Parts: sequence; structure tokens; C-alpha cells
Amino acid sequence: MLELPLISPQHNRNFTLSRYNHLMSQPDGTTLMYNSLTGALATFDPESWQRIQPYRKGAPFGTVSEVDQHLLDEGFIVPQEMDEIVHLKGLHTAAQHDPTVWTMTICPTIACNFKCDYCFEVHQPGKMSQAVQDAIVDALVQRAQVLQRFVVTWFGGEPTLAWDVIQALTRRFQDICAANGIEYSAAMISNGFLLDERKVGELDALQITNVQITLDGGQEYHDTRRILHSGKGTFDRIVTNLAHFAQVEAAATIRVNVDDRNEQGVFALIDRLCAAGLSGHENISIYFAAITSTTAPSQNVHHHCMSRRSFSKKEVAYYDYAVASGLAAMPFPTQNYAGCIAIQPEQYVVQADGELHKCWNTVGQKQYAVGNILDPLRNPISSANYQRWMKYDVFDGKLACTTCTWAPSCMGGCPYHAVYHEQTAAPDAEVYLECTTFKYNFRDMLPRFAEYLESGNEVKGPKSLCSI
Repeated sequence: MLELPLISPQHNRNFTLSRYNHLMSQPDGTTLMYNSLTGALATFDPESWQRIQPYRKGAPFGTVSEVDQHLLDEGFIVPQEMDEIVHLKGLHTAAQHDPTVWTMTICPTIACNFKCDYCFEVHQPGKMSQAVQDAIVDALVQRAQVLQRFVVTWFGGEPTLAWDVIQALTRRFQDICAANGIEYSAAMISNGFLLDERKVGELDALQITNVQITLDGGQEYHDTRRILHSGKGTFDRIVTNLAHFAQVEAAATIRVNVDDRNEQGVFALIDRLCAAGLSGHENISIYFAAITSTTAPSQNVHHHCMSRRSFSKKEVAYYDYAVASGLAAMPFPTQNYAGCIAIQPEQYVVQADGELHKCWNTVGQKQYAVGNILDPLRNPISSANYQRWMKYDVFDGKLACTTCTWAPSCMGGCPYHAVYHEQTAAPDAEVYLECTTFKYNFRDMLPRFAEYLESGNEVKGPKSLCSI
């Protein structure tokens, strides 16, 4: 939860309810309140709820009221003169320009052994050369004196096709970080097909703490769209490989990409994973994502994609079933002040050939590149493509984010939709925003969060439910 600065109440100072509060009345007469800026969740009994009402129009702080102190501590009330949008913009700017944290997405190859019909990439053969590896290491060394954290995401293509590159670079990263007191961690996006027992067994030593692996519904759905180049299905092999995670600390996060072709297959997938013994493990979980049509390679599935609003309603039922099956915890909304790495000035995607991109969506598409790590004279910041990304402003009045009370949770979602809106615009030319699904289903989800926490469970969010 965000640590707000301590405010010294003054008798002549009025406070008001935060614009980022979200309310939900309960059948038992209590009221749930969630604040999207701080991540606080509280339940109010009727008496406490009445005490809060004066703040709707602005009221002095109740210096002797325990209720008021909770409201202030959790960010539910703020000084009446405070502009919370400006405050959020400050948090956004600070997070974007934090010099102590460096996040890099590395594609050791952009080749892939799969031929998924909705893939947004353009794949190319080959893997990262020694020269590109050396250039990445040199870039880390140059920043080492100011860094506190270095975070890598192994991406592709399919990164496990270049496992030796991952091993070699990781050893060098670990040595540099250890010598300079830098916290190092990594994650991986993989299709899971080549993650055999040996590779999974090496994840902890490689400090790869999480691997995202996709299964698109039950086998009858998955094996029609996530196939090898030969046309052969991949479902059974991936499920077998997922079982290896029970022997390591590294987490496997199963992503289910949903569109109108497989929306009914999600429940059967959960049943199959439970039958395979994958439920009940703290490090094996599942989440759900709507397929979107972004770059040209994926636009052939545009007519199968759901709206965020439509998907959000289905997501509730998916999580109910997954939680009950022991495959998920409640996905409490988090605060994402920095937004996507694509709009952070110093964050890049490095391809195997050294080409630099700002966005995962543009991998393999040279027309979107901002530079090359092997060409130090070609400064990315002078690139027209780079400048296009830096012009993106989530607080631009043309976007709905400025006034949206869910902005702290997603900061507009995927900025590609706005930066290259001519590639993704709807027929009416409006910019498509990938808003958090909580914007549409929070009235269904908040009571579930409260019930889940009251039962002594943990969610991916606050440590506890505050009763007021």
C-alpha cells in the first residue's frame, strides 16, 4: 500500500472524500470502500458510515474520532484543497524516472517453435550474438553505480530456444549485481513447450522467479491455435512440463488468452489442470486475459476479440471457479504509477540482433525500432519512433484517463493503442484504451475480496481488510 505523507490536522482545515474511492453497499448493511490510489480496502458498519457523510461536502477533521483517523491514514479522505490528479501525475513522473531501478526486456532470440494464429510478432531465425550480449553487459556496468534493482524479462520469440544465451548473460548479470550491491531478479514469457525438467530445475539458480506460460482452454481449443509449425498440438507436453514446477521455488503463472472461440473452454481447462495435480501449489496459479488485435500480424483475429467490458463480466466467473479449485488467489487491483515500460524513458526491448524497441508488440518489425545497441552513435532519443512514444501522456485531456477514478490501477493500459492508434483504431477512430477490468466488474469483485480476506486468505494486494 502507498505510504501517504503524514498530515497534521488543523481545526480550520477541511477534508473531503478521495475521488479515487469506490463504494459497494452490502446486504448486511455494511459498506465496502476501496481506494484505487492507495490500495486500501475497508468495510464500514452503519454507524461509521454515518460518520463519514460530512466529508462528502467537506468537513473539519474529527481529531477525537478513530474513524476519521483510519480514513486519513488509508487515503479515503484528503485535504479539500488537494488536487489528487496532480498528485497522481507526480507519482507517475517519479516512478517513470526512478534512476535506481532499471527494467530490461531481452529477446535472446525472436525465433519461435509455435505458429499461433493471434501472434503479434514477426519472427526471425537466429539467436543473440556475443557482441550483442557484451553490449548489454556494458550498459549494465555503466549504470551499476546508481542502480539498486535490475529486473530482466526474458522474451522472444520463444526464449528457451536460446537457453545457453540466458545462462551466459545471467551469470554475468549476477556477478555485476553482486559486486555492486544491486538486487537482481528475472521473469520469463514462454510457451512452455521446451521447459523440461532440467530447465525448470535451473530456474532458481538463474533467479528467474516467475515464468508465464499460456494454455488457451482445454486441449480441444488450445491445440487448434497454439500449434507447432508442423501443425502438431502442444497441450499435453506443456501440462507435463508444468508439473515440474512443484519441485522448485520459481512460480509458473498460467495465462489463458480468451476470445469468443474458447471462452467456454476455460472451465474444462481448470478441471484438467486439477486432474493433473497442479492445484494447491503456492507457486502454480492461473490468470485470464482478453486477446487483443494490435499489430498487423494479429489483425486477422480482430473479429474474435471481446471488449474489455464484455470480458470483465466473464472474468468474475473464471476466478470464482479457479479460486474454488485451488488454482488462483483473488487478483486484487494494484497500483501501477509508472505505467507500461514502453513509456518509461530508459526502458527498452533488446532483440537478438541488438535492435532496440520500446514495446513488446513491435518485436521483429524494423519499422518500429528506435535504435540498435551495437550502434552507440545512433542515440535512441533522437529517433522519431522514440519521440513518438515519449509524446504519449496518459494525462492528455484527449484521453479519458485524466478523470478516470481507476487510472492508478492501469494508467491507460497498453499505450500502443494510443501511440499507434492508426493501427488499432475502431471504425469511429476513437482511441482504444485497455482499461483495467476492475473498472467494469468491481461491484462483483469487491465483495469477493472482502469475503476472501475475512476467511483468512491472502490476495495479491493488501495485507488485510480494515474494519471501521
